[in-house]
Amino acid sequence: MDIKKTTTFFFILFFTYFFVATNYIQVGNTQNSSEIEENEVKLSSTDLPDKVYTFLAPKTDLIFGDLFLEKYYKYYIYVELVTPHNCTLTITLWDPDNKQYDIFENNLFIDPEDADMGSYFETPFGTALSGDYTIKFSVSTLENLNLYIKIEKGPKSLYDKIPMEEQENIVLYHITRFSNGMNQPHSITLKTDYMYKFYIGRVSPVSIINNSHVDTIYILTDPEGIEFTIFTNETLTIINDVDTFKFGTAIAGTYQVNLTVHGQV
Repeated sequence: MDIKKTTTFFFILFFTYFFVATNYIQVGNTQNSSEIEENEVKLSSTDLPDKVYTFLAPKTDLIFGDLFLEKYYKYYIYVELVTPHNCTLTITLWDPDNKQYDIFENNLFIDPEDADMGSYFETPFGTALSGDYTIKFSVSTLENLNLYIKIEKGPKSLYDKIPMEEQENIVLYHITRFSNGMNQPHSITLKTDYMYKFYIGRVSPVSIINNSHVDTIYILTDPEGIEFTIFTNETLTIINDVDTFKFGTAIAGTYQVNLTVHGQV
C-alpha cells in the first residue's frame, strides 16, 4: 500500500531574526528639537511612525509607546541616517507582556564613496501577541543628527516561504515566544498513512550584543506513546528561513509535538 500524499502542513514558528531591504524614500520634515527634554522623547500613538526625527548629542532615547501590533504578522522596522554624521544605534522592543527584545545595536555612518553603505538598517519583527508594543531607539552621537524611522506592517510571518497553493492546507500555524530552555508542546490530530510536512522558522531579530545561535530538540509522540526524535540539539537555520522535514503516519489519532529551544536570549 502506498502512503497517501497530502499537502497538509504543520507550522510552528518562533522568534529570533531576519533582514530585508526597501527602496529609498523622500525625507520629510524633521522633529522640532524643543520637544526633547533631557534627551528623551516619549511618543504615544497607535499610528506606526513614518517620519524623520532629531537626535541630540550626546545621547537621545526616542520611545514609541502604545503601538498596536497584530499577532502572527511581521512588521518591517527601517532606520536611515539622513544627515552626514555617525552614531551608535540601539533598538529595543517590549511586547504586551513587557518582555524585552534586543533587536539591534551597531554603528550607522555615511561613507563618502558609497552613500548607502552603513547608513541604514532594516529588519522584520514577527509578533506572537496582539496588543500594545513599546519600541525604543537609542542614539549615541558626537553631533546632533536626523534619523528617518519607518515601521510598516507586512504579511503573515514566513508565509513567503510557502507556495500559495500549499497555504490552503495548513493544519497548524503558531508563533511562540521562546526563552532559553523553554519547551512548547502541541497536540494535533493526524490521519493514518499520510505524509505531513513540518516547517520551523525564526521570525524576530537578535542584536549582535547577544548570541543569536539557537539549538532545538524536536520530538513527536504518536497516539500509542511511541517517540520519534526529529532534531537533537540541531542548530536552527538563519532568520527568515525555514527548516523542514516530512513525517509519514502509521496510525491516526492525536500526536504530541514537543519543541525545546536552547539559546542565549
